[in-house]
Amino acid sequence: MTKQWAIFFLIAVATISLLFGLTLPDTKFDYNFEKFFKPADEATKYFNQHRDEFGTDNDFVLLGIESEAGVFDPEFLDRVEALTSDLKDVSHVTRVISPTNSTLPVRAPLTGAVFNKPLLSGNRKADSIAVFSDPSLVNNLFSKTKPAISIVIETKEKLSKSACDELAKELENTLDQYPFENVYLSGRAIGQVVYIEKIQGEFTLFMLMSIGFVLVLLFLMFRSFRGIIIPLATVLLSVLWSIGILNLSGRGVGILLNMLPPVIFVVGMSDAVHLYSRFLEELKKGNSKEYAIRQTVYDTGLATLLTSITTAIGFASLYFTGIPALQEFGLLTAAGVLAAFVIAITMLPAWLVLSKAPERTLKIVKNSVWSRVLERAFVPIVRKRKAIFIATPFLVVLLILGGSKIELNNFLLEDLKPGEPLRQSFTYFDKNFSGVRPFEVGIQSEKGESLINRESIEDIQTIQEFIKTDYEASALASVAEVSKELNRSRNAGRNNYYKLPESEKDWNKIENDLRRIKKAGKLSPLINDRGDYTRISGRVGDWGAQEFREKNQAFNAFLKEKGFSKKYDISITGTGTLIDKTNQNLVYSLGKGLGSAFLLIAVLMGFMFKSLRMIALALIPNVLPLLALTAVMGVLDIDLKMSTSIIFTIAFGIAVDDTIHLLSRYKLELHKGKRKLIALKNAYTHTGKALILTSIILLGGFFSLCFSSFQSTYYIGLLVCVTLIIALFLDLTLFPALLASADNPRVKKEASYRKTEPLQTKAQPRQPAVENPK
Repeated sequence: MTKQWAIFFLIAVATISLLFGLTLPDTKFDYNFEKFFKPADEATKYFNQHRDEFGTDNDFVLLGIESEAGVFDPEFLDRVEALTSDLKDVSHVTRVISPTNSTLPVRAPLTGAVFNKPLLSGNRKADSIAVFSDPSLVNNLFSKTKPAISIVIETKEKLSKSACDELAKELENTLDQYPFENVYLSGRAIGQVVYIEKIQGEFTLFMLMSIGFVLVLLFLMFRSFRGIIIPLATVLLSVLWSIGILNLSGRGVGILLNMLPPVIFVVGMSDAVHLYSRFLEELKKGNSKEYAIRQTVYDTGLATLLTSITTAIGFASLYFTGIPALQEFGLLTAAGVLAAFVIAITMLPAWLVLSKAPERTLKIVKNSVWSRVLERAFVPIVRKRKAIFIATPFLVVLLILGGSKIELNNFLLEDLKPGEPLRQSFTYFDKNFSGVRPFEVGIQSEKGESLINRESIEDIQTIQEFIKTDYEASALASVAEVSKELNRSRNAGRNNYYKLPESEKDWNKIENDLRRIKKAGKLSPLINDRGDYTRISGRVGDWGAQEFREKNQAFNAFLKEKGFSKKYDISITGTGTLIDKTNQNLVYSLGKGLGSAFLLIAVLMGFMFKSLRMIALALIPNVLPLLALTAVMGVLDIDLKMSTSIIFTIAFGIAVDDTIHLLSRYKLELHKGKRKLIALKNAYTHTGKALILTSIILLGGFFSLCFSSFQSTYYIGLLVCVTLIIALFLDLTLFPALLASADNPRVKKEASYRKTEPLQTKAQPRQPAVENPK
């Protein structure tokens, strides 16, 4: 590279960086949970149709308030009444359902006129008896387990981030005016505010931790200002480019993309360290700066290109999962990885061309500490390779046994650690009220007939009773609930009449009432205009996908036993159910993504080494870390879910880098005409240091993710670190043993090799003799 080209590359990188820097003010943060749903999946399509018909199922905020004096204490209820009135004035609130504003419709026996009777009369004993004998109120507005009431705050649909911020702030200000003892808030809008605040904070935290760790490591590695500033500047620009690409794509930083900067930082640093280490290695051999740069770009640059491609493939393979959130994360991170390589391979050599060679490295080093340590490790590995081969199958069996314990499970708020206040609030409603997780069932008549008739409503009530008992659902809403409410209103509002009527005469009255209400549009949240499709909605606790899977199987068996499956098309849907179904299909999606990564990387390595045997040997030490990852998850009881599934493709794409670097150097040594063991020993000692150092850098970057408030990010950081350690260990033990036992890959000894003979500043050191390890 000439000085003119070096200046050109630096100007080009600086110009592009400036353009990406101009996009930084456009960086936005996003919390769209629906990006974790597969758009093409039948369950998603059904959910969207159901929501288009009846509206969203999660646009509400639950407010729980405790009172040690009891929930029927007059002073407490006065404050609740005043609060209820104030909540109606909060921005984006459409309706407030509270114990103090709830009423019971009662029909006058003589005139037939309907009037609304207040739920609470002011008589504590009478109110307590009335409330806890009303199944529609228990665990809905009143808790059975705590002296607490619940207020349901319904909001406008699909509130934006700014609207959620405004809502949360006004709710906080309103609640601050009332001296309640214990207050709990939960709901999608509140969750979105908390999530985005944490994402914004951790976005900066991860970067600062990564930079701090790398600065210390670079100083220990190179002990010079230049050794710190050159790699650091390279990777900071890589992060800038990645964020610029993210902004230009119009995407916001979510839970997964929050990891983009630290991932690009450590991956880009790995490229820079490999290149700069090779440059210093050539200088320490006594070669000229020009020769050192040329070898760095041609030899190490090619290996770095291949590792960048394999890492990008690992991330990009997430596209095959079909889940938009994973697709965005995979493709944008892959683009960032390739951008980091472009910057490293252009900016770093250009910088070296225009600067003086570091004088302290001009001294020829015959045998560094690193070389001595790696040589001592290499000899027993090659000598005792048969023992390694015997131990490996036993290790595989142990890993498979450990991995067999892994379970497929997920929870709605699993991303938040148990100690987080928001998760504690959700848990509070799960234990003391009907829960926060929406539960929806769609019921379609087979022949398109109206469902407003006695037989259909009694069937819906039977289905609803099963849901109430088996799913422990509360706050139920359906045409059966409306029918029971109408029956009670015709019987002076007495709770013992909160049931379906028994006589045909009473049924005719209820059906007429339902048709009249439907004609007025008051049943539209529960049944469609044609009357042939209805819903049962409610709330349940977040018991986990595994438990819901068992309950759903029991529900389907119940429908079949009762004959409802033949009369109606019945489907469980809702936000929580859709997340569970997406997670259930995860193994197939993960298999596609990981299989695609394996295939593409195998093709790439086949193109590079032109040997099926070498491909197999190279993939073996990279399959075992994935088995080890599965075993660790099984032993530590970490569930397989969307957030942890991506670890496999990420870990494979990054772990295979070490293998490629070692194999590339081995091939290069063979090209020089070295015997197999000499070539392998040189590759091991020269590349081993860079592999260890870059692995430490990667570990530092991913370990910073362990400080996240999100469990998914924490597990990604922890498990990728575990995988990288195992992959490095296998690349420095099993892989050399495999190569030592294998035939040489087909390589062509280059007759023109001497054309690139170095311009020596001092005599070339003689290749030291190597003890025959056999």
